[in-house]
Amino acid sequence: LVLNQKDSNFFVDLIQNVKVLDINDNRPEFGRKFYEFSIKENEFNLTLNSFNQIECYDLDSSEINSQIVYKILNKNSNYNSSDHFEIDDTTNNNFPQLIVKKAFDYELDGNQFEFYLQAYDRENLTDSALITIKIEDLNDNAPVFINDNATFTIRENTPANSFIG
Repeated sequence: LVLNQKDSNFFVDLIQNVKVLDINDNRPEFGRKFYEFSIKENEFNLTLNSFNQIECYDLDSSEINSQIVYKILNKNSNYNSSDHFEIDDTTNNNFPQLIVKKAFDYELDGNQFEFYLQAYDRENLTDSALITIKIEDLNDNAPVFINDNATFTIRENTPANSFIG
């Protein structure tokens, strides 16, 4: 900032440095509102977003005001999403890593799991994204007969590949 003062005989320039401080007026924002990942049932201890990366930014300029904290929020009350997933934001705060810490069983848990990932800053300004996990079924269960004994009767000249029971 330069201030000029002038009278009939003198001219004075006053140079003053002005520091503009950042206020926390921006909320964190995810790059997308929806992220989808696929895992095979029984997989755990893996990071999901090596290819489909979650992004979140806070446009405040100071490091304190742009620091983002992440939280997993349940979409369905039948599951505690934090039992299955955790967030690692220590490597890069703008690219949180989603880690599977407990395996899914396709036959018990179904083929899809959803939860919200919430981002918030120190003033609790927030944004959230829906995370969908598609669970791929594996052939991990042996066939089971419901009845241990079954008796069928067929005629002597029944054609091959005929249904008998």
